[in-house]
Amino acid sequence: MNEDAFEAEILDGGAIKIKISKTSPSFRASTQEFIQALCKDSIGDVAVARLTTARQAANTEPERPRLDFFDDMPANAGAHPPLVSSLQSLETCFSLVALERYPQALIVCAGAIESTLKAKLECMLRLKLKLGKREHLECWQLVDEAKFQSRKLANFELGRFLKARNRFIHHGFSPRDDEEAVRLLLETGIPFINECYKEFYDFYLDYRDLPQNWPRAEKEICKFAFPQRTADQLRVAFEVYTKAKDSCATSVKYCISTFAQYIGFLLRSAYMFSDSEHPDSHFGKITVGVDRERMKEAVLSLWQVPLDTCIEFDCPICCGSQTLVARLDEKRLKNKILSVDEAMCVKCGMAIPKGRPFLADTFLKDQLSERKDEILQKFGRNELGT
Repeated sequence: MNEDAFEAEILDGGAIKIKISKTSPSFRASTQEFIQALCKDSIGDVAVARLTTARQAANTEPERPRLDFFDDMPANAGAHPPLVSSLQSLETCFSLVALERYPQALIVCAGAIESTLKAKLECMLRLKLKLGKREHLECWQLVDEAKFQSRKLANFELGRFLKARNRFIHHGFSPRDDEEAVRLLLETGIPFINECYKEFYDFYLDYRDLPQNWPRAEKEICKFAFPQRTADQLRVAFEVYTKAKDSCATSVKYCISTFAQYIGFLLRSAYMFSDSEHPDSHFGKITVGVDRERMKEAVLSLWQVPLDTCIEFDCPICCGSQTLVARLDEKRLKNKILSVDEAMCVKCGMAIPKGRPFLADTFLKDQLSERKDEILQKFGRNELGT
């Protein structure tokens, strides 16, 4: 006695292979609605049909590359794998900065530069140098060609950067190399790749880099890589480095510290580590808000001063409202000049210790400017400083 049988198999690409054995009239009637809903091509007792559901789209449409910090990609980036690799490598560079692995961050940044230039220049340069497909194209050759094609890129000197990259790759590194790596990242590596994106792809890491005289229609077409908060924190690192690099400070590693803390906060938020694995504040956990008693406890514990002697700001890293506590430089305050001595956020754990010139003032620049009168009045100096 033959039993009713209806077998279906989902194939790659969303196809369904359906095998129908001898069936009774009642079984055929019960399955007719399903069969007719499929676009089928019957061949004997086999029908091949195409799924028309979201699953089909998921199987056939190319998957978007994973990006953690970028909001957007250059136009048609998916058609140029080296360019996608460049974006992902730059994100990895930032993640290594958050871990304070600065020489490794420099190595990955160099790889991002190489991928960026390959996407634009490799085919043309191979023809120019008469290189076969299997012949290796050196990074310095791509850099030289980029500088040949762009006056702005020609202003960069990448010799020290590439030599450091080679040394770190072939001979390793130690903590004493951190200083050089940070200097080269802020002075050469990140600015150079940013200029490459702008020159070759009309793609901007920072929305403020767009030329002011461009027509509005062209501005709307352009793509921006980072959300505003990310662009802001990277800009803080560059501004502090510009001010500190020629000062008497023995180290400039701290210039990138608030950006590193911001990237660390994004990573913790994205991957949702438990509080016990990654304490996010002085109290060991992420909180929606921080009440005043907790803030008093934190300030007294860390600085041994009352909370009322400090100023409360919104935290640019975690967006906590009035969760960042700062101590002002008392000597400069006497001259009606607002300057932050040290700061911490009791919500996300961001910290700026003493002895980091320019960092806190640059990090809180906008809020210090907006609240200048209010702060001076609190400390009895209600006349604006010069």
